Amino acid sequence: MPLEDWQKQQIERNKEAEEIARKLANMVNCFGKHEDMQVLVDTLLLQHKTLQQSLFTHLFLKFIEAVVNLEDWRVDGRNEAMKKTCDMIYKALLDNDMAYKEGDRKRIAELPLV
Repeated sequence: MPLEDWQKQQIERNKEAEEIARKLANMVNCFGKHEDMQVLVDTLLLQHKTLQQSLFTHLFLKFIEAVVNLEDWRVDGRNEAMKKTCDMIYKALLDNDMAYKEGDRKRIAELPLV
């Protein structure tokens, strides 16, 4: 059975997301100096404010939540500090009733950008 157009588009978006993730990981691995990361941060901050908010909520907070929910076997000495940091951030968001929830537009709009 042939794929619908929307299915083909979703497959392409998934491939693009995977490629972006690989490029970002490679950048951090090969060019992980403070100056390189600052260029990335500065470039993201030049984006439209709505895109900045979307990056924060749909990528960064989603990543934090995914790390919080990692299975124990996926955490070891190499990423333990990241896990602990994400746990603390997520707990602070929960304590302030600001944890990201998929589709919760009101909550997203209330997230403080610090």
